[in-house]
This record gives sequence, structure tokens and C-alpha cells, in this order.
Amino acid sequence: MQKTHPTTSGIVDIVLRYSDAFNKGNVYIVMAAITDDCIVDKPVPPPERARFQDQDAVRPLRNDFFWSSPSIEFDTEDMFASDDRCLV
Repeated sequence: MQKTHPTTSGIVDIVLRYSDAFNKGNVYIVMAAITDDCIVDKPVPPPERARFQDQDAVRPLRNDFFWSSPSIEFDTEDMFASDDRCLV
């Protein structure tokens, strides 16, 4: 029988909380779900890329996103987690 590493189940819980907060469109809940040293890479619009590093930089990015897309919702189709990594 395969056992799940304790860190893996914790990571999955964090990702699910973040996804739920994101779908609620509440920037305060989203920001509470991520660490102070968060990094968001925004690959669009091409060919420009932007990197937002730490809560002070990411918060306005999320505010703008929720304001411009108030009814957007993401569905998790698949999730793979191992140790402290998770891919959604």
C-alpha cells in the first residue's frame, strides 16, 4: 500500500484553500493563503514578461485581475502532488 507523505497532504490542502479563495474573488482571502515571499510570473502579453515578488507587489495584480474579471472561476481538472510540490 502506498503511503502519502504528510507534507504532500498539507500542500494539497493549501492549494485547495487558495483555489477556493481565488474563485470567491476576495483578494484578502487570497493573500492570506500565500506566503509573504510569494512570486507570480505573468507571461502575457507576449513577448513581455513580468515578475511580481512579495505580497506588496502581488496584491495589486490580484486586485486588478478580480476587478477586470468579476465572474471568472477556475476549475481544477487535475492535481499532482509530491512532497512539498503541487501541480494543478
